[in-house]
Amino acid sequence: MRLFQLEQATPVVSAPGLALPGLDGTMHQLSDYQGQVVVINFWSTWCAPCRREMPALEKAWQRLKPAGVVVLAVAMQDDPEMVRRFLQESGVTFPILLDQDGKASQQWSFSGIPATFVLDKRSRIIYRAMGLREWDSDEIIHRLIELAERE
Repeated sequence: MRLFQLEQATPVVSAPGLALPGLDGTMHQLSDYQGQVVVINFWSTWCAPCRREMPALEKAWQRLKPAGVVVLAVAMQDDPEMVRRFLQESGVTFPILLDQDGKASQQWSFSGIPATFVLDKRSRIIYRAMGLREWDSDEIIHRLIELAERE
């Protein structure tokens, strides 16, 4: 059942800052998404559970976009070429940010990947998920859309 569950963040805290380049070189800052629900996934191409989770995140992204929910993934200490190759193979289309030295990821509190945080419209961490999740499950999608509609 854990695959369909999100842990309530306790206490609810403001998300650490995040300012990283995307694969295309465009800078992404968390403040760019103020006023939107944001799902941030920390992963790497060498992480087997991360690779298995990505198709479900892509399906979730396709269902969540109309509700204004943003999905971002942070590739931690990964070779950009490996990330590009993985994206071509997997068909992932949501923004992938590069944290090549791992410093940005260290500001977030987690010990293993995949690690995912759900932020409300005020950039507060509402949910967290440590480990693999079925992001495209109806239960999770419904909860994220509810969060986007609520505020």
